[in-house]
Amino acid sequence: MPQPNYSRFSHEERIILANRLSNGEKPTEIATVLGRPRCTIYREIARNSKPSNNTNKRTRVNRPSLTKLDARHFRGTIKAEEIKQAKIRYERRRSDFKRTQARYEVNYAETQAKSRYRTQTKVLDSSLFIETRKYVLQKLGERWSPEQIAGRLKLDGILPTISHTTIYNYIYSITDRDERDRLIKQLRRKGKPYRHEKQVIYNQTNRAKHSIHDRPNEVEELSRLGDLEGDTIVGNNQKDRILTHVCRVTGLLAMGKVLDFNANSISNQTTKDIKRVFGDIKTITYDNGLEFSAWKLTEATTNSTIFFSDPYAPHQRGCNENTNGLIRDYLPKGTDFRKLDETDIMFIENSLNNRPRKRLGYLSPLEMFDLVR
Repeated sequence: MPQPNYSRFSHEERIILANRLSNGEKPTEIATVLGRPRCTIYREIARNSKPSNNTNKRTRVNRPSLTKLDARHFRGTIKAEEIKQAKIRYERRRSDFKRTQARYEVNYAETQAKSRYRTQTKVLDSSLFIETRKYVLQKLGERWSPEQIAGRLKLDGILPTISHTTIYNYIYSITDRDERDRLIKQLRRKGKPYRHEKQVIYNQTNRAKHSIHDRPNEVEELSRLGDLEGDTIVGNNQKDRILTHVCRVTGLLAMGKVLDFNANSISNQTTKDIKRVFGDIKTITYDNGLEFSAWKLTEATTNSTIFFSDPYAPHQRGCNENTNGLIRDYLPKGTDFRKLDETDIMFIENSLNNRPRKRLGYLSPLEMFDLVR
């Protein structure tokens, strides 16, 4: 039974330990069988054995030298009887000594071990972190991720800080099921694991397009402003879209609504959004969707160069894909975009542009944009 990682002594191990001790095996031999360090076995015996009834605090029974003699050499003499009686008294003392010594029993050991277990108080439940807990719950309601919350706490330095793992542990340890489910739904992925997509090699079906592999090195190195990534979010009827553009360096977002879209309306909305939020730009990177068929018109109106990622490779536009996922927190799949007005769009845009990001040192995209432009 090898133990590659730390683990408490199990009930099955205690049964094996008790049986082998009763058979007279040494702790070092039992440690080899259980795959435990011998110090672990000695500690388990010392901590969880029944206490001794030895009132004299004796640690051993001395063996008289007379018992080491062979009585056959003194047959027919008084010495032989003395040797025999000495051996009887010695065995009786040994038996009494063993009976009064500490004994390792499974049930008693289990009880002793459990009595030392302590229910650890969660950090956010302690009195020192009351204000921090309020801050965490408030920001979770604003759809900040636990990592963003923890990073901003450290950056501001006002409240006692915690790690993002502490926030996750706090959420999943809540005993009230309704409250726990409510907080999980406020998480970025609502408790769902990541799904990794298969990568497909770029096939250059439209050779007039600029491939992402031809982008300048400055775009890859994030060494300048003005390089954007764009995409659309689909509404409930496939014809209504939310157009999004994100700055690769700062994460600054521009959003626009396009109803009954076509390539020209997408191009027109792109020009409006870019001039409103970014001003002058240098490049935009899109996927191969039909909504960007009028890319040459967009290049002319925005005075930029448009590149296209490989098919089925959303990871090449990771900044935009992540931002669209954040928007989905506000506009889940099946949302009717016709019910949204300009105020709703601006609220989402402002919320995300003022949310701290880990990659920006927990500054918000707006703070970073103002800092580097």
